[in-house]
Amino acid sequence: MPNIRLPRWLRGQAGRETLAALALLAPYLIIFIVWQIYPIFYGLWLSLTNLDLLSPGETQFVGLDNYARIFSDEFVGISLLNTLYFTAGSVLVGTVLALVLALAMNTTSVGGRWLKWVCFVPYIVTTSASAIIWQRIYAGRYGILNQVLNGVGLPNIAWLENTHTAMPAVIVVAIWNELGYRALILLAGIQNISMEVQESAMLDGAGRWARLRYITLPLLRPILFFVLTMAIIGSFQVFSLVLVMTSQWGDVYGGNPLYRTLTIVMYVYAQAFKLLDMGYGAALSWMLFAIIMIVTLIQMKAVGGQE
Repeated sequence: MPNIRLPRWLRGQAGRETLAALALLAPYLIIFIVWQIYPIFYGLWLSLTNLDLLSPGETQFVGLDNYARIFSDEFVGISLLNTLYFTAGSVLVGTVLALVLALAMNTTSVGGRWLKWVCFVPYIVTTSASAIIWQRIYAGRYGILNQVLNGVGLPNIAWLENTHTAMPAVIVVAIWNELGYRALILLAGIQNISMEVQESAMLDGAGRWARLRYITLPLLRPILFFVLTMAIIGSFQVFSLVLVMTSQWGDVYGGNPLYRTLTIVMYVYAQAFKLLDMGYGAALSWMLFAIIMIVTLIQMKAVGGQE
């Protein structure tokens, strides 16, 4: 048998440790490549074809035709505007409420500890379960919310069937679902701020608002950036919450009423798995990836410019 010589960097004790590390990492790397890396490049290839699951044998390379089609598709504009509306409401309002809640929880009292537990419970409820629960709350005639309104003499409101209230109703559920998680992250950031800085400011006569404005918020900026970035990425990818709450049997795209709650991921799902146009669905997915990447880079640039 031929004498196989290992590369110099694999010889000796360091080389044996490297080989052992590679052997231990191999299962994870294989899974990561098969389930993460390969689908990314396969999806990119799909976006350059006209693959239709009803006739996969007729697949052809179409280049950038699917991407050009995006600019003439009115539903892309509708779904993007709805997604931006959802993002603005759920991220901005939700983060402000989370910050207020985190400040309220920043106490050693029994009430503060109970508040942490109560506010985190919605986050551990699955999105689909939350959507079903809130469907019952928003139900037209017998919903809990309308029963409360009737109790004070107000008429019923078709929360999920009205074009003006459907998206705000979904945004409320999204905020309720994520509020505790964001608040606890912000709370961790607040409690990481040195008490010496706070006490020095108090000795100098700084009030609660001044300490919040000039000490807490500036020192909390990295945590706020993380919370905002993750919230924006999550809101651009919203799917199951809106699908369960507003879609009806037989809809092609969903997003009732009148596509007012149709988000971009719902449209991707409809194109790829309902209309079976996998090529166009993959192109829409890459468009969404580009949008999220651009928004994240803008955020990083803005935060970096303030450091």
